[in-house]
Amino acid sequence: MARDAPYRTVKEFVAWARERNGARKEPIFSGYGNTSSRVPSALFAEQSGVTLEEVAYKDAVPAIQDLIGGRIHLTFPMS
Repeated sequence: MARDAPYRTVKEFVAWARERNGARKEPIFSGYGNTSSRVPSALFAEQSGVTLEEVAYKDAVPAIQDLIGGRIHLTFPMS
């Protein structure tokens, strides 16, 4: 999570993401093209009611770097 993120907990993130989804603002999710990262993201989306948009990365490292840098808001790094 970026230092300046407007949320600190999963509950706060879900509330923030739902508001963003309704306003059709920026993408919320980042994946990196393998099935192991898509399964948990689909489960999270279904259970939270948040619409997630995939941003393609070749592997987890650039996705995590963008997460820390605040360019994306969620990723499920799996190996």
